[in-house]
Amino acid sequence: GGRTFSRVGNVEHTDCIGVDPSDEFGRTMLLGKHESGKSLLLSSSSGFSWREIGTGLPDKSGNANHVMVLDPKTFLVGVSKYGDTVNGFYNTTDAGQSWTKLSSAASTGIPVTAADGTIYWPCAQQLMVSKDNGSTWQSLSLPGGGLICEAGPGRLINVAGKQIMISVNGGASWRAIGPPLPFDSNSVTFSEVGHTVYV
Repeated sequence: GGRTFSRVGNVEHTDCIGVDPSDEFGRTMLLGKHESGKSLLLSSSSGFSWREIGTGLPDKSGNANHVMVLDPKTFLVGVSKYGDTVNGFYNTTDAGQSWTKLSSAASTGIPVTAADGTIYWPCAQQLMVSKDNGSTWQSLSLPGGGLICEAGPGRLINVAGKQIMISVNGGASWRAIGPPLPFDSNSVTFSEVGHTVYV
């Protein structure tokens, strides 16, 4: 698997895509486009065709950049403002026909589902955490914002500017690891092979 790839659909200029984790065929997909306002595209055909569902978000919603699919009808969307629009953190349980605002947090990165099912969603200077599949959320401090990754049970890694940060208690506290990087980074991932961090 993965030796060859084929293009499906005709969607471009995207920020984030969410795929239904309960479906081995990945038929339900939700896509947030880059700096495209409330635009949210939904596919029920593994990406071969798409339809717009973002029009149901509140009128002043900003860019719907970051998304997560929980099941074929339940989605989470993080919205970041631009101009006179507003931030928001929303969910839908009817595939986008209606939306409920969960928070006014400004989404800054792609959400992560940990091995134990906990959802971590990076926002501006805070980390939104849900342990019940998105029903309720707790706000924790997140130095630097941006992207995070899981590095083992309860362990999270984040990059704040030039400094790699680690939490060993699910985001409750953070500490610096290693010397500062020679560059600013807004992405990070962890490999179990050699316990290696890539930024």
